[in-house]
This record gives sequence, structure tokens and C-alpha cells, in this order.
Amino acid sequence: MDCELVDGGVRTGIGDSLDLSDSDILIYMGPVTRNGFERVVREIPRERRKKVLMVLATLGGNPDAAYRISRFLRLSYEYFTVFVPTLCKSAGTLLCIGADEIVMSETGELGPLDVQIKNPEELADYGSGLDMPQAIDFLQDKALETLRLTLVNLVTGGGLSTKRSAETASNFTVGLFAPIFAQIDPLRLGRNARAVLIASQYAGRMDGNLATGQALGRLIAGYPSHSYSIDRDEAAELFQRVRPPTPCEDELARGIIATGSEPNIVWARGGDQVYWGTGGETLDEAGSKITSEAI
Repeated sequence: MDCELVDGGVRTGIGDSLDLSDSDILIYMGPVTRNGFERVVREIPRERRKKVLMVLATLGGNPDAAYRISRFLRLSYEYFTVFVPTLCKSAGTLLCIGADEIVMSETGELGPLDVQIKNPEELADYGSGLDMPQAIDFLQDKALETLRLTLVNLVTGGGLSTKRSAETASNFTVGLFAPIFAQIDPLRLGRNARAVLIASQYAGRMDGNLATGQALGRLIAGYPSHSYSIDRDEAAELFQRVRPPTPCEDELARGIIATGSEPNIVWARGGDQVYWGTGGETLDEAGSKITSEAI
């Protein structure tokens, strides 16, 4: 299906019209970085339209940069839409919180906001900032369960008084779990706790699209893994305005992937009839490749 220019808008081959005449288009592929933020600011069109459509494909990146990009686009335009055609994980999801609207294709995917922290004992290993707090919660539950079961067994089957049984159960539980709790580094725990606050603090500063106050807590701590897949239906439970793409929006995002060590950024304008070719390159009306330098 091809798109064609119609009165400054874009139309698909089946006649479905998407008016982009009042929109700038930002295509952002790759990691969310400080350099990416600076390029977005530096390359923004001097004469801006009322709206901006950001096509975003990323595996994540720097939460500070995600916040800056989202805030910049929100303040620079009257209406800010993020289109998620493929993976948009971690910092990409944080960026989406600041948008007025999220468009997600069938292959679009958001992810949890638990901050990833480098493992100091490994060269290239990262873990969730929630790993240690969740491990502590697990150990506390197990310690209380051990204390309760030991106390009940001593009282009912050991022939001991309640007081003696409580002392024995307490000593047994402390002796069992104390060596495990002693391995917890309080400084590392504090660093992890501060890192987890990054997403909640930035999200709270965005006048964004979250459905409820509980949605943010769910994004930060409600999923079992950092790679957990949040599809469009689930995203609609977390955000106020989520919709599927029009056929022409799908055409616009064809070939976009979230790979590379540096972000690939392209600014365009709705009236320029910019869309993606089958190989992932950006084409103008004549079929020539468009680069960020040429726009």
C-alpha cells in the first residue's frame, strides 16, 4: 500500500486520509541518549507546525535524555503524538508518558520503567534497581513464615510452653536468616533506591497521558522482568489516549527498527510526503533517500 499527497496531507491507496499538513514528523531510531536529545533540539524545523508526530523505536537508554526530549517536544508543539511501530522499551516508555497521545501498531511494544543498574562484579551485566528491594521483601516473608511454622510446631508437638517455644523459634529463625541478611550492602541498597526514584520523579513532572496514579507504580514495580512485553491492549489500561495506527501511519513507519549504537534521527514535515521504503530508508516524493542533513 502506497501513500500519496492530497492537499498537504497523506492518503493511502484505499482512500484512508491522514492529514499531516499541520504536523512535523520526527523519526527516532536507536538508543535514547544525550546526543540524541541535542540532535532533536538542533535539527528541529525553524518554522514549526502545530503538531508533531514522533515515530519512536528504541530499546531504551538514558532516562534524563528521555525526559528532556519529551518535555522539549511537549513545550514546542500544541499536540505531541508518539507512534510506536515496534519495540519502545524502558526510557522509550518514559518518553511516551509526556505525549498527548500514543499510537501503537500490532507489533508495537512498551516496557516497564525499572531502572537498570550495572553489576559492579561483572563487566557488562545489568540488573533491575528493584532486584535488591524485592529480594529483601522475599527474605522477610520467608523469615516470618519460618518463625510462625516453628512456633506452631513447638507449641503443638514439642510439649514446650508458649514463652519457651517463642524464644526457641526466634533464635532458630535469626540463626538461619542472619547470615543471609548480613550480605546486604546498605550503601548499594540506597543507591538502588535512588535510581528507582528517577522514573517516578520524571513522570511526576510530566503533564502526561497516564490513566491513573496507580499506573506509574505498575510500570515501575508491577512487572516481573525488565523485558516484559506491554502490548496495545495493556497500554490502554495504563495510558488515557492509546489508539491503533491508520493504514497510512503504518506505511510511514515501515522498516523502522530499534537497533544501532547511535540514534538515527530524521526530521520531516507532513506536506513533504515523507514515508519509509521497504528497505527501511526514508524516501521523498521522487523516491530519493532523505537524510537528517538534507532536511
